[in-house]
Amino acid sequence: MIYFDNAATSKFKPLIMAKEILKTIYNSSNFSRASHKDALYLATEIALFRQDLLSYFNVLNTHEIIFTASCTDGLNMAILGYASNFKKPFHIISTAFDHNSSLRPIEHLRLTKKAYYTIIYPDNNLEINIDNIEKSITPNTKLLVLNHMSNVTGSYLNISKIKEISKKYSIPVVLDIAQSAGHLNFSLDGIAAASIAPHKGFHSPQGLGCLIIDKNFNLSPIKFGGSGINSESLSQPNIMPDGYEVGTINAPGIIGFKSGFKYTIENLDKIHSKIENLSLRLHHKLQSLKNFEIFSYKNSPIISIKHKYFPSSKVSEFLDSKDIATRSGLHCAPIIHSYLGTIKQGLTRISIGYNNSENDIDYLMDMLTFLDNLKQ
Repeated sequence: MIYFDNAATSKFKPLIMAKEILKTIYNSSNFSRASHKDALYLATEIALFRQDLLSYFNVLNTHEIIFTASCTDGLNMAILGYASNFKKPFHIISTAFDHNSSLRPIEHLRLTKKAYYTIIYPDNNLEINIDNIEKSITPNTKLLVLNHMSNVTGSYLNISKIKEISKKYSIPVVLDIAQSAGHLNFSLDGIAAASIAPHKGFHSPQGLGCLIIDKNFNLSPIKFGGSGINSESLSQPNIMPDGYEVGTINAPGIIGFKSGFKYTIENLDKIHSKIENLSLRLHHKLQSLKNFEIFSYKNSPIISIKHKYFPSSKVSEFLDSKDIATRSGLHCAPIIHSYLGTIKQGLTRISIGYNNSENDIDYLMDMLTFLDNLKQ
């Protein structure tokens, strides 16, 4: 199978990651609940990894790491936990590019009359005009919930300008960096909270997320249970990170993330160069197609296409029959599909990763060319 669904989860996983996960499984301990040697060793390894992550995103002294069940889990924790601080409905600003992992929590806040929101739409170049975000700010705007990189078009926001607005109006930013972390270089200094999907850009295991959060971001817990601290109290502690990492944490997943992160950072230039070259190759070749419309920002490795006659499901089914994996449908991002006019037909998404080769691109193009010559 030729795999072009890397925006969903990266196909490539370094072997060292699997070895470290297996080693941790066979040497299990509950690192946040015990003080014996095995637990302390694992706790030290994870504590050092927290520091590595914070250093990478340039927030070593200002932020904390909370390990979560997924990127979605982290976004829910940040959005709903922050909303708990308000007694009256407040205003949120988000964008059409945002994923349901952000949109559904803020829609839940609207339905429960705790908040209301404004959606900022892109221009014809599939870019969000940051000025439009600023123009939508009101005295009651208390939160910006923003997708850094779209999982449909690959469009991404200018974080520097977002930080300027956040600072100017003293409005915290919750950032979804599921698609950008590991692919774009940026600092999270000035960002209140950002949620990572390690299994994508950092080539790590599924079933784990990571919330990078400013120490001063007032976040109420939304999960309750054993935390390893303040066990004498029935009230949930709000001490970071322990009070937010309830239950038994996925230690093998974290160690796998540590290995995947280390491998990715050490090979960053090689990984980026390969993906960039393959993306350029595919973008160039796609221009020859007559019956496909292309939805992609610049030369992004995330490319969504629409056939003039066939729905996205049929395109992906055909490609699957030729051993090519893509993703069809709405990609859990309904607002951008409504904006693009693809809410009914959907789009077929091609997402390039480190696992792909020039031969993969050429074979994909052969199959798309075949479809390009077909009519309904």
